[in-house]
Amino acid sequence: MSKFSKHKWWIVTALLTVPLIAIAAVPNVFQPNTVISSAQVNANFAALDSRLAALEAATAKTSATTMSGAINPITTATGPRNVMFTASGVNPWLVIVSASAFAGGAGSLDLAIALDGVKIGDLQGYANEPSSHKAIPTRTFTVPAPTAGTHTIGISYGNINTTSDQNDYFNVTVVEMH
Repeated sequence: MSKFSKHKWWIVTALLTVPLIAIAAVPNVFQPNTVISSAQVNANFAALDSRLAALEAATAKTSATTMSGAINPITTATGPRNVMFTASGVNPWLVIVSASAFAGGAGSLDLAIALDGVKIGDLQGYANEPSSHKAIPTRTFTVPAPTAGTHTIGISYGNINTTSDQNDYFNVTVVEMH
């Protein structure tokens, strides 16, 4: 057995710990068997508190809006099921969409998702049995910063097999990332 094999876990631990110590740098680092003062300890806590406050402020800027409801039948007369959101015009969006639908027979399920009438992607699933309502897997879409103002996210059928009624639901969440 080589010398490295005996000590590899200590070496790995040291290599992983050193960057963490550097990231969590505080004004005072204490060594064993040395006298410390409350002012030094308080300075360390103050430094950590200010770093936590900065992190909290950064995450407080993120905003999310959610719209939910019944999809109902989508027809050429009704058009897509639309929901409205307002953008600041500065930050990108994370759009999270989930929905349910069914097919008249076995086949693929496809709901097209559009932003202001332009398709940004699809929710897709599969139904083995006819007329069985299925939850289609949730999907996320990243949208570069849309212009300031109100925008429409539309849900429409992505293929001829997919249909819906009052028993099908959708959820659209828009997170404006800061």
